Amino acid sequence: MTLRKKAIVMTMIILISLLLIQHSISRAVLLESFSELEKNEAVKNMKRALDAILNNISILDSEAADWAAWDDTCAFVEGNNGQYVKKNLPGETFSVLKINIILFIDSSGSIVFGKGFDLDEKTEVPVPESIKAHIYKGSPLVHHPDPSSSTSGIVTLPEGVLMVASRPILTSEREGPVRGSLVMARFLDAKEMKHLSATTHLSLAVFAPDDPGVPPHIKEGLSGSKTAPAILVSPSGPDIVAGYALIKDIYSSPGVFLGADMPREIYKQGMVGVAYLITQLLLTGLAFGALTLLLLERTILSRLARLSSDIISIGSTGDHAARVEVAGEDELSRLGESVNSMLAALDESRRELLLSEGRYRNLVDNSPDLIFSLDGNGGLESVNQAGLEMLGHDTAGEVMGRDFTGFIHPEDRERTVRLLCGLIETKTKTYKGFHLRMVNEERTIYAEANSMLIYDEEGVYRGLSGTIRDITDRRRVEDELSLQRAYFQQLFENSPAGIVMADINDRFINVNKGFEKLFQYTADEVRGLRINDVIVPEKLLGEASSYSREVLSGNVICAETVRKRKDGSTVNVFILSYPIILGEKQVGLYAIYSDITERKQSEEKLKYLSLHDPLTGLYNRAYFEEEMKRLEGSGLRSAGVLLCDVDGLKLINDTMGHDIGDALLAAAARVIKEVFRSRDTVARIGGDEFAVLLPGNDKNSVRRAAERVRESLARHNVNTEIPLSISIGYSAGDIEQKSVAELFREADNNMYREKLLNGQSIRSSVVQTLMKAMEARDFITEGHADRLQELVSGLARSLGLPDRRITDLRLLARFHDIGKVGIPDRILFKPGPLNEDEFQEMIRHSEIGHRIAQSSPDLAPIADWILKHHEWWNGQGYPLGLKGEEIPLECRILAIADAYDAMTNPRPYREAMTRQQALKELIRCSGVQFDPRLVSMFIQVLD
Repeated sequence: MTLRKKAIVMTMIILISLLLIQHSISRAVLLESFSELEKNEAVKNMKRALDAILNNISILDSEAADWAAWDDTCAFVEGNNGQYVKKNLPGETFSVLKINIILFIDSSGSIVFGKGFDLDEKTEVPVPESIKAHIYKGSPLVHHPDPSSSTSGIVTLPEGVLMVASRPILTSEREGPVRGSLVMARFLDAKEMKHLSATTHLSLAVFAPDDPGVPPHIKEGLSGSKTAPAILVSPSGPDIVAGYALIKDIYSSPGVFLGADMPREIYKQGMVGVAYLITQLLLTGLAFGALTLLLLERTILSRLARLSSDIISIGSTGDHAARVEVAGEDELSRLGESVNSMLAALDESRRELLLSEGRYRNLVDNSPDLIFSLDGNGGLESVNQAGLEMLGHDTAGEVMGRDFTGFIHPEDRERTVRLLCGLIETKTKTYKGFHLRMVNEERTIYAEANSMLIYDEEGVYRGLSGTIRDITDRRRVEDELSLQRAYFQQLFENSPAGIVMADINDRFINVNKGFEKLFQYTADEVRGLRINDVIVPEKLLGEASSYSREVLSGNVICAETVRKRKDGSTVNVFILSYPIILGEKQVGLYAIYSDITERKQSEEKLKYLSLHDPLTGLYNRAYFEEEMKRLEGSGLRSAGVLLCDVDGLKLINDTMGHDIGDALLAAAARVIKEVFRSRDTVARIGGDEFAVLLPGNDKNSVRRAAERVRESLARHNVNTEIPLSISIGYSAGDIEQKSVAELFREADNNMYREKLLNGQSIRSSVVQTLMKAMEARDFITEGHADRLQELVSGLARSLGLPDRRITDLRLLARFHDIGKVGIPDRILFKPGPLNEDEFQEMIRHSEIGHRIAQSSPDLAPIADWILKHHEWWNGQGYPLGLKGEEIPLECRILAIADAYDAMTNPRPYREAMTRQQALKELIRCSGVQFDPRLVSMFIQVLD
C-alpha cells in the first residue's frame, strides 16, 4: 500500500469512529422521542378507523329500528300481510339500505322470512346457512326482553365478517308486546374495507382471531386488555407502523382484529435530523482530513508519486533511453540516480539482442511453410507467422508449450507418434516427405512434413525442428476427380428412384436397382427394348411419345403420370427426363422415375381431412360455410338451417374423460345424420355443435326434420348407459329476402333459448346417470356406503349435531366418492398399491366429485365436503392442504369412519383387519391424519 493510501486510510478510520459515536448518541436520545410521538399518532388513527366501523353499525341499527317499529312489519310477522315482501323488499331496497341480509323472526325464535342480496351483482342470493346457527331462542339477535332492547355489533361467519343489528318488532308507536325480532346485516367484505380505507385515509384490513397474519404478541396483548377500545401499535419495518384493534362480537368474545398500515413519517423526520447532524460532523472531518493530507502531499507524497510515475511510464513505453528526474539532495534524489544507471545498462543489452534476432526472424517470417521446433516432450517451443495461420491462432502465446500432436488429425496422430518413436530408436536425424493431416477450428489441412531430430552429446533425444507445407489444394483436385467418378456410379446404382439410360432411339441401354424394384423387370429383360413398349399403359402412349420428342429435342421434362409394372398393375410416378450430350452431340437420354403413390394417397387424405371432421366423419365448419355461400347463388328460393348442441358434454369430459365425451359426440353424429337426405349438408361446426343445411325446405319441413332428430334421439337413449341430450334450434325462409347467414343466426338463437330452458334438468340428468354408475360399480366392496352411513350417524349424534346436519352427513357418506366415476377401472380396481402416476390420477376424484355435485341441486349442499374429504389433520392431505379445524367437521367425521370401514373389510390386495387392529391404526394416525378428539369419541361410540 502506498504512503498516500495509508494516510488516507488513517484519516478515514478517525472520521468513521467519530461518526459511529455521534450516531449512537443521536439514536439513543432523539429517535426515542420521535418513536413515542409516532405511537400516539398511530393510536389516534386506529381510534378513527374504529369509529368509522362503529358508525356503520350504528347506521345499520338505526335502519333496523325504523323497520322493526312499523305496523306493516308486525302484521307480516303475525302472518297478516302477504304483500309485504313484494312491496317492500325488492332488490332496490337492499341497494338503498346497503344490506346483504334481512331476517324476520317471530316470538318463538323461528325465521318467518329471510332474504340475501349481492350488492355487487345486484342479484338475490341464498341466506348463508351459517347465520342460522345464531338464530335460536335466547340468542342476542332474538332475545329482546322489552321494547327498548337492541343488539348490534359483528358476527364472524365462514363466509366472512358480518355487521348485524337486531331490534324488537313493535307497532308504529313503538309499543309492545314484542312480536319478534328484525335482523339486518351487511358483510364487512373487501369492498366495504376499501370504502372505509378511502374514508379514513388509512390502509385497513380485518383478520380472524386465528389469522397467522396478526403477530402473536399483538393477539396476546389485545385479548388480555381490559381497556376499551383495545389498541396496540408496532413498527413492521423501516417505512410502516402497524396498528391493531380488537373488535368483540355480539357475544363479547374476540370477533376480529382491525389492522392498519401507516407510514412512519414522524420517525423518518427524526432519522432526517440525525442524518443532518452526522452530515455536519462528516463535513468537518473531511475538511480536517483534507488539510492533513495536503501537508503530507507537499512535503513527501508528491515527490514519491513523480518518481513512481516516471518508472511506470518507462516500463509501459519500453523506452530504455528515457531517464527519471528527482530534485533535491536527500534519499529520494539518490534513489533516482540509481534507477537511471540501471536503465542505461538495459538499453545497451537490448540493442545487441535485437540485431541478432532480426536476421533470423526475417528468414523465418517470410517463409510460406510452417517452421517450428519442439522440446523433448513434444511441446511447441517456436512457430513462425505462417505456422500460426496454419494452426488457426493469432499469436504465439496461444500455442507455446502445447503438445504438438494436438494439432494433428486424430486419425493420423497414432501413426505420426509411431514414426517418431521409430526414428528416435534408430537415432535417425532427418526424415522427409511424411504426409499427414493438420486440424484447426476452421478446417483440415493436408500437409507434407520434413524434420530434423536433435540429440545431445550422449545421444539422448532433445527435440526436433522442421517445416510443414500445405498441400490441401493439390489433394483436393485429386480427391474430387476420384469422388466424382465414384459418386456418379453410386448414385446410379443405389438411388431409390428408378433410373433409365436410353439411346437416341428411346431404347433401354441400362437400368438401376431402383428401376428393377419399381417396375419388376431386370436389366437383362428390358435391354434393347423401347421404353414406351415396356412400361407405358396403352392409353398413355401419346403422352409418352410427346415426352420422348421433347427430351430428344434437347428439353428437360418434369411430369406426374402413371406407368405400369410387369404384373400389369399401375403406379403413380414423377418423371424427370433430360438429354445425354457428349461434346455437342446428343447421344441418348436419362429418365428418373420416382414412386409418388404414398404422396398421392396423402394428398387425397389431406383433401378429405380439410373438408371433414376426423372424429365424426361429418363435414367440418369450413365446408359448411362454403355450402352456405354456394346455396345463396344456387337459384333456390327457400332453405332451412337446423342447429344441434350436445348438452352436458363438458361435465362428461371433466368427470368420465374425453374418450367418453368423444364417444358421445360420435353417437350424436349418428343420431343426427341418419334422419337426413344425402343432398342435405350435415356438419360438425364446433366442439359440441352440429349444423344441417336443408336446401329447398320451408319452415314446416324443417320443423318435421327437428322432430325426426328428437325421435332418433329417443330410440338411441333406450339402449345406452349414458343418455344423450341435444338442444335443437332451427329456422327457414325465403333466401332472396333473408340471407342464409341470417337464417343461421336465427336458428342459433332458438337453439340457445332451448338450451337455457332445459339447462338445469339436463345437468341433473347427467348427474343422476353418474350417481347410478357409482352405485352399480360400488367401487370398493358391497355395502360400504350403507355401513359408512351408520358409522357417521353414530359419531354425529354423539357430538350432538342436529338432524339436518346428520342427514347431509349421511348423503356425504353415500356420495363422497362419486368422482371415482371419472377414474379408469385399471386404477380403481388395481390389485395392489398404486404407483406415483396412478396415485396422481386417483386423487383427482375429489375435484371431479366436487364439479358433479355443483351441477346437482340434490348434492350441491355437500359439494364443498366432497372436495375436502381427503384433507389430513396435519395438512398433508389433498387437494387443498387444509389442516386442523380448517377442515369441515363433516369431512373429519367421514375420514375416520371411512378409514375404519376400509380396514375392517377385505380388499383385492389384502385381507381385512380385526376390530382391535383397526382401532390401533386409528390411534396411531390420530393427530396426523385424523382429528384426535373425534378419534377418541369414535372409539367410545363403537364401544
